[in-house]
Amino acid sequence: MNNNGKHTTGNARTGATRIALVLDRSGSMANIQEPAREAFNEAVDRVRSEAAKGSGDVTLSLITFNEELRDLLVNKPADRVRKLRRHDYRPGGCTALFDAVDHAIDLLVKPGPLGSADGALVIVISDGQENASTQVSQADLVERIQKLEATDQWTFSFMCANVDITDLSRNLGVDASNAAAWQPSAAGTKHMGKKVSDATSSYMADRREGRTAKKDFWDDSDKDRQ
Repeated sequence: MNNNGKHTTGNARTGATRIALVLDRSGSMANIQEPAREAFNEAVDRVRSEAAKGSGDVTLSLITFNEELRDLLVNKPADRVRKLRRHDYRPGGCTALFDAVDHAIDLLVKPGPLGSADGALVIVISDGQENASTQVSQADLVERIQKLEATDQWTFSFMCANVDITDLSRNLGVDASNAAAWQPSAAGTKHMGKKVSDATSSYMADRREGRTAKKDFWDDSDKDRQ
């Protein structure tokens, strides 16, 4: 095993990959509504194209959240996913970040336990602090994340604005290299979309090599720190 999870031999079949993309739909996203939707859809396209390269069975769940959670796709095969449409994404309300992450985990475990060669990835895009969760506490979410990461099959990655990234990674118990910052402007959101897509490609390349988790999801050479 290397520092990016379990590693099977190059001849081993790539296991299944379950991915959840989680996008903040709170009111503060209203000024960048269209750039955020486009960035999200860029990531969807990248998952679909990477899955077509022979990455095993890849499924995708799409979740948007404010104080309410909306499932747009649930464990849909990558070749059948659709993009986020304009009427799907109308920002408003508060930020139930903890509830959204916990719910994403629930969706990814819904099909049953991961096989030994399988991997699960949760990507969270948000521009603000948690302020509205009612279903899970921070302590319970951290415990759940850490238990899953300890299997070397789960990767949790956060792309967040208007927060201290070092504090975020520490408070949620995720690897520092799996948390990154972005600027919530039109240009910053476009750049964020590229980083999310490129990091997803890197993760999927690792999956094709048999790695089941990634502890340096965001490229260190292109990471914006706050």
